[in-house]
Amino acid sequence: MYNINGDFMAFDGLFLRHLLDLEKEKIKEARINSIGQIDNNYFVFSLWKNNAFNLIISLEPGNCYFNIDNSKVNVNNEYSHFLNILKTHLLKGEILSISQANNDRIIEIKIKTINEINDEIIKYLYIELLGKFTNIILTKDDYLVISGSIPNGVRRDVYEYIISIF
Repeated sequence: MYNINGDFMAFDGLFLRHLLDLEKEKIKEARINSIGQIDNNYFVFSLWKNNAFNLIISLEPGNCYFNIDNSKVNVNNEYSHFLNILKTHLLKGEILSISQANNDRIIEIKIKTINEINDEIIKYLYIELLGKFTNIILTKDDYLVISGSIPNGVRRDVYEYIISIF
């Protein structure tokens, strides 16, 4: 993160709180129209609330951020397993709230969706922007983990083994 003078700024919990305060009303009550990936570390959520805009999430180690952008973003045509899970669980959902978890660099997005039998259910999307260790985690309303993105630098077989233990 850089300030207006081009100087490097720390991305900490205090900065994230102010950033969320600025963008909370724009994201709240928005509908998720589509979800895509630019590459393994960049997710794009196309949202609609009075007009179309994108929520871009970067999980790039050392350069993690989230951004709201009105421009068109070209997404990759290749799909990851995690992206398919996000689409299955969150498409056409409505964002009820976005908040910061415990003054840390963790964003909690509460989403209302419809399941297969047309029941309204709540899901949570946690975005951990912890510098080198970034992650996106999708949970049910009782906070049981549905899935999470695989962090960079972690072998897929080791990660899947660790997740299967829990």
